[in-house]
Amino acid sequence: MALIIFLVAVFVGGAMRIDATVRLYGPNEISPSDPSLCYEPAADSFLAGDGMLPYSKDDPRGNFIPPPLHPAFIAAMKAIFPTGDYHTMRSVLAMFSIFSIALAYLVGAQLGTRLTGAFAAFVVAVDPDLIHWVSMLLTETNFFFLLFAFLAALLYAVRKDTARSMALAGALLGVCCLQRPIPMFLAILIPAFLVIRYRSGRRLVQGAVFFLACVAMISPWTIRNYARYGAFYPVSTNGGHQLARSNFPALDSADPEMRYLNRIWPTPVWRDPAIEAEFEGRKDKYGYNEWNQKDKAYARRTFRYIRENPGHFLRNYCLKVYNSLRGPITPSSRKHLNIYNIRGRSLVERGLYRYWRNGLVILGLSSAVWFALRERRGPRLVMLLVLLYFIGISGLVIDVSSARYSLPMKILISFFAAYGLAALVEMWMCRSARRAGPSEVAVTPAVNPSPDEAPDDPKDAP
Repeated sequence: MALIIFLVAVFVGGAMRIDATVRLYGPNEISPSDPSLCYEPAADSFLAGDGMLPYSKDDPRGNFIPPPLHPAFIAAMKAIFPTGDYHTMRSVLAMFSIFSIALAYLVGAQLGTRLTGAFAAFVVAVDPDLIHWVSMLLTETNFFFLLFAFLAALLYAVRKDTARSMALAGALLGVCCLQRPIPMFLAILIPAFLVIRYRSGRRLVQGAVFFLACVAMISPWTIRNYARYGAFYPVSTNGGHQLARSNFPALDSADPEMRYLNRIWPTPVWRDPAIEAEFEGRKDKYGYNEWNQKDKAYARRTFRYIRENPGHFLRNYCLKVYNSLRGPITPSSRKHLNIYNIRGRSLVERGLYRYWRNGLVILGLSSAVWFALRERRGPRLVMLLVLLYFIGISGLVIDVSSARYSLPMKILISFFAAYGLAALVEMWMCRSARRAGPSEVAVTPAVNPSPDEAPDDPKDAP
């Protein structure tokens, strides 16, 4: 049963991804809101030997530092396929996304059983955001491929209980952070969890190896940033601006729903006049507008707001987490889901997607509680830590209209939903087997061989 579900997931998910690469956009067409519009210039700058510079000297974002892995991927695609178009890149991304389905199976199988893995693979296969992002050339496709690889390696490492397997998991986390730095703090939280939970010297060594392996993957890019800009930037910049746009005193009046960041960032309501005046016209030593130090200034302002207004921050924080869990239909999902119609009405119009998403969240959170009770002392409890981490991240920022920040949390909840669904199915199968009673096994009576058929060696006789 698990194998059949997994094969169906790979076939259906692969077909939908390949279909999306050719139906949503033309071969030379790219979405106007596609964030790869900054990654592609960074890739061109990398191929020209000028470093990864996504913006010109006149752009306000000036010396913005992007995560390096996605520009490197685009640069590799342009070097390998110099005459290719956007469909070429989308086809490669579609292959990575299909491989992510197999990795989701490995994560689910180690979280529970093979049936859990099959259900997890199916959820990942039909997720409309993951499918739509393949066509948009977003960083998320490769990010989820690396994230699933890290989760599979992490669950394997805590089960094998060896330093070598933890080193592999830490290295994959480091590579994942070079694609998108969102899970970076797991490099500290996971070793701390292992040490506090198990209180053994062996786990302490494994946690240290995990941390050092992650740092080793990130360090070359961090050293490059320090050598170029003279300041400490682990992976990328822009996090300070994202925090400032999502956490400021006037947020309630600027966007009471706190659902889409797109409603806030074009407006000046979140900007600090003192910071804007301080960095007005400031250039770095290469002549680019100083964006990185400005980003740090906005991060400091956000932390000061949290320290001075903890009640206001916590109220808005809980509302943002709730909005992320609700899973409203984003414009990206709507555009893709409108392709598939049932008797002339799309999945969105029929409300099927909303029921599907909300059902996964309810089942996933309930299953996560059940999983925590069953795995109180088990090593797989580290997966619950990863889920709580991404839920916590979702409350720090308001999501954009493409749900880029909340989807890691929703996919992890879907893994626990697969865990609960598999447990229910297996429970039902066991009850059905008990009701059927013991199976009747036909017993063939022993037949003494005739003298002609008797074995030559007496030891071979029955």
